[in-house]
Formats: sequence, structure tokens, C-alpha cells
Amino acid sequence: KALENKRETKLVGDKGKEEEAERLEEEKLRLKKEEEQKKQEELKKQAEAQRIAVERETALRHKREAEEKMREVVAEKGGKKVIALTFDDGPNRATTPELLNILKQKGVKVTFFVLGAAARYGRDIVRRAFDEGHEIQGHTMTHGVFNAMTKEQIATDIAAADSLMTEIIGRKPEMIRPPYGAMSQAAKEVVGRPFICWDVDTLDWKYRNSASVRQRAIAGAHNRAIVLMHDIHITTVRAVAGIIDDLRAMGYEFVTVSELAAISGVKLMPGRVYWGMK
Repeated sequence: KALENKRETKLVGDKGKEEEAERLEEEKLRLKKEEEQKKQEELKKQAEAQRIAVERETALRHKREAEEKMREVVAEKGGKKVIALTFDDGPNRATTPELLNILKQKGVKVTFFVLGAAARYGRDIVRRAFDEGHEIQGHTMTHGVFNAMTKEQIATDIAAADSLMTEIIGRKPEMIRPPYGAMSQAAKEVVGRPFICWDVDTLDWKYRNSASVRQRAIAGAHNRAIVLMHDIHITTVRAVAGIIDDLRAMGYEFVTVSELAAISGVKLMPGRVYWGMK
């Protein structure tokens, strides 16, 4: 019996040692896993810091390049008759590519106030416009009316549009055109960028007639004007070549909205509404 008790004691002792060894092994594995997780987190932090640094450097480079280009434009076109053609609500696969072809043929740069809901299905068109030197600005995500929206609704809409445009062209718009030209104090507080309206309205959305669009654009034209059109209407797109020819014959040169502001000596301020650059 004494021997049996001794064997049992030994077995219990051996089992205890095995359990202790297993516990130590599990502890080693846990510590190793924690160490690996810490390393991964550190690598992620380093990668994120590097990404942010690259983005900042890229943004600074783009800013310097844009400022240099703007100085060249002001030096070249300052003192001349200039006009900005602008297009809302696109892109539209049936019309915007045709407009881009016309603008490329005519050697004219314009400003597109892009609607996020449309850009979602026309990313390649927006990117093409950007790559061809046109100015890409915002027109909200859903074309909601600012004075009928809460601050939260406006913030959500603009954030979605900004995120999408950053995906497409690498940065969010620096200015925005309020749908219908409608404004509210809430929008001024939330959006935090200049609101660009217009002082020549072709009413192309109402009169779907190319001759009418052309006539209204020319009749309203004046130095430093901002002309409102919509690239989602084929009647508008087919009026553009004639509008460009007529305005050139009248001595006008074509600029983007940013260039127009610089030429006019207007510093675009967040929260302010611009109905022209006179």
C-alpha cells in the first residue's frame, strides 16, 4: 500500500509538472502573439505616418504648381476680356464625353461643378476632365436644397461628396456651387468653402434648345462673367462650339473660376457667396 501511495504521489507530481509545462508554453505563446501584434501595430503606425507625410508633400507640391500656373495665367490674361464657362450636374455618359471632345478641339478649359451621385457612375469621365486640365469643383452629393436641410444632413452630404472626389482626383473640391443657388446660414457654417453661383444664366434646363442656349449665353456675356450651363443636356452641349466661336469673335478669352478670381483680384472666402467676379 505504501508503494501504491508512492506511485500515486509520483503520478500526481508528474501530472502537475506537465500542467505547469503546458501553462508555461501557453504563456510563451501568448507573449509571443502580443509581441507580434505590437510589431504589426507599430508597422501600421509607421505606414500611416509615411502616408500622411507623402500626402502633405504631394498637396504642397500641387499647391506650389497651381500657384505658379495661376501667376502665369494672371500675367497672360490680366487686363483682357475673360469669361468662365461652367457646367453643373454631370457627368453624364451620353453628353459629357461629347462636351469634352468639343472643349479639347477648341482648346478651352472650363469649370465642372460635379454632382457626386452622377460621379459615382462616371468616375472615368470626371478623371478625364481633370486630366485634360479642366477645373473640378463640387455640387453636393445629392443635389439637396441647402435651405431645406439640417446641419447634419448638409454635413453628411458634403462628406460623402468629398470622399468620392478624393478617390477620383486625389483631393476634395475647394469650392462648391449650391444647387439652385439656394443658400442657408447652416450651409455657410458647415460647408466651409466659397459658394460659387453665376451672373449669366442660359436657362438651358428650361429651354432645351441649342439656339436659345447660345443666344442667352452671348446676350448676357460681359467681362469676368460666370456662365451657367448643364452638361447633362445634349441641347446645351451642341450649343457650346458656337458659344465659344461667338465669344472669341467678341474678344473673350476663357478661364476657369479659380483663374477668374485671381485675375479679378478676388480672394475667395469660405462661407461667402459669389454671384460673379465684378
